[in-house]
Amino acid sequence: MGHSNRKIRTALYIGIGISILFVIVLAMVVLYPYFLAKDMRSKGRDHVQKYATEYDLDHGEKRDVLDNWNIAKRSKNDGTVFLSIYRIMGLDKPVDYMHFEVYDSEADAEVEYLNLKKEYQTYNSNFRDCNGYFKSDEPYVDDGKVYTMVFLKDNIIIFTYLSVESCYAEMEPAPVAGADRSEEPISNQFDRASLENYIIKNQDAIKVYVLEILLKS
Repeated sequence: MGHSNRKIRTALYIGIGISILFVIVLAMVVLYPYFLAKDMRSKGRDHVQKYATEYDLDHGEKRDVLDNWNIAKRSKNDGTVFLSIYRIMGLDKPVDYMHFEVYDSEADAEVEYLNLKKEYQTYNSNFRDCNGYFKSDEPYVDDGKVYTMVFLKDNIIIFTYLSVESCYAEMEPAPVAGADRSEEPISNQFDRASLENYIIKNQDAIKVYVLEILLKS
């Protein structure tokens, strides 16, 4: 009788063990995809996009996008990578009168913005600090006078020329020495002075245009 009871208990223990093992295996099969997806979502959130470093260009390379914009990957003297974006030709909209530097992070952009601000302050020609952006005469311009606005928007530095006085009466000079941009007749000049308020009011839309349209084209 006792021997029979031991057999029953042994069978019961084995049955309980098998049931527990089955529940564990079932839970793993059912819950594994859930935890895997959760882990992938977590990793996706933890990834910080490096807009300049991860952009699909090798250092020093450039490409044209949307026919009329040029994007080049460059680096500062300290090794900070950035994207330089210029309008090649055609001035149809206010944003076409701007050029941009895109950095991996807001911190990188702020460091360069402060460096530029110090440089223009040292140049000391009609410099004005406007809380988040500054205006100044452009240094190193030999054939006229250019009044520049430099605006910091998160990880983007926005540049524009609020006024351009050229020594050549029939033409407006290209925005930067060596830039691939055609010169525009004075008869087609845009009211550059309006760009200051335009950038202030439309800074979010400009950021979206740069990051979501230009960089993804």
